[in-house]
Amino acid sequence: MKKSLLALTASAMIFSVATPSTTAQANSNYQGNQFEQGKYDTEAEFAYGNNWSNNFPYAGSDKNEIKWQFKSRNSKFESRPAIGKDGTLYVTNFGEKKFYALNKDGSIKWGKSGHEFINTPVIGEDGTIYVTTNWNLQAYNPDGSLQWKIDTHVYRSPSIDKDGTIYIHNRVNGTIEAYHKDGSLKWKSEKVASGTGEIFISQNGLIHTYLARAGSVSFYAHDKNGKQQWTIDLEKNVAGAKGFTLGPNGDIYYNHGSFIYVIGPDGKVKNEWKTEENILSAPTVSSKDGTIYLGGYDYIYAHNPDGSIKWKKKEKALFGTSVIDKNGIVYFAPERKGILALNSDGSLKWENPIDGHINTAADSNITIGKDGTIYTVGQGTDQKGIYYAITAIGDTQSETPCPQPEDYLQTIKDLIKTNNLTEEQKKEARERLTKERDELNEVLKSLE
Repeated sequence: MKKSLLALTASAMIFSVATPSTTAQANSNYQGNQFEQGKYDTEAEFAYGNNWSNNFPYAGSDKNEIKWQFKSRNSKFESRPAIGKDGTLYVTNFGEKKFYALNKDGSIKWGKSGHEFINTPVIGEDGTIYVTTNWNLQAYNPDGSLQWKIDTHVYRSPSIDKDGTIYIHNRVNGTIEAYHKDGSLKWKSEKVASGTGEIFISQNGLIHTYLARAGSVSFYAHDKNGKQQWTIDLEKNVAGAKGFTLGPNGDIYYNHGSFIYVIGPDGKVKNEWKTEENILSAPTVSSKDGTIYLGGYDYIYAHNPDGSIKWKKKEKALFGTSVIDKNGIVYFAPERKGILALNSDGSLKWENPIDGHINTAADSNITIGKDGTIYTVGQGTDQKGIYYAITAIGDTQSETPCPQPEDYLQTIKDLIKTNNLTEEQKKEARERLTKERDELNEVLKSLE
């Protein structure tokens, strides 16, 4: 059954963490030296989607209190939010077919409907927000007005190079596609493979695509003209999540099941080792010392750059990729525990239990704002049952939480006030509210 375009009850549970002692000013670009420095908005708090190192230039707060929650009863948020230079959060909800812009207090700034929005948006140099759906790539202005939309099939976040070219992998046609800033096609590669494809752009300008399929994975490197430079296939018929990242020296770190591979910039395997269990999260590599952090079914692992074990910590179901703050604190999202903050030696800094919390992101589900706020997405339970949310952890004394919409009716009222309803959305709201009114009247009659 078609879900409501305005099921804005899809509130978001936003974990805010911040104290004056732990804030940090934004760097001009913190993708990581191993990445080509793309034309992203360098004043934005988080603009890069997945085309970066997962090493934030900000420090998380010492406070681990839940500040406020903005919940949905309908569908999960599957990706962490992007953050603009004014603190606006941009986040997608696949099942609700919604793309939200949230104010820093968690209230709705605007919302767009009608497409199966998926993965983390990215923010271009001029503030344009690029977001993907199952069927197209879209570009929005910060005020929510649509710049352009092109039909294509994309599953992951787009990546932007130093010239402003936007790259995606077409999951149906199996091609790498490059688009100009205005949405016109620049080039399309020969077919590589269909599947879910993540794109990173390395410091040497190569476009790296990782394509996962059942039982195997392939890596491709293309130049800026779409010509394939090399490819490598790794086939291991094992269970477990797959993921990759670029290390500080430009090597590709990739996990598949319990196997970890290190692939050089030339596409050749440099190292390989086997862990004690299947790994559930893509590797995160410290920009400071090269430590490789991984999460499995039963343990968190820290490996030295040569693959030797540094330490491990007992912890259940680490599905989301970890992130590292400027002080070397590593943040994980274990199942049913919300956020777990570990010092670089593996000792516990703090943890934030959230009743029944389960990570719902396909990749990393954690974003750190420049004021120290930690944003994450997940699923939890409360007295009303299951909810899905973007959630906020931090110092509850630092600011007063804003009251959040708790139902569909309140959400509609908020959107009417901000003039963010299209005629189509108004029509749908009238139909839904009329139906709910009629159902309520039937219940009232039965009570007479």
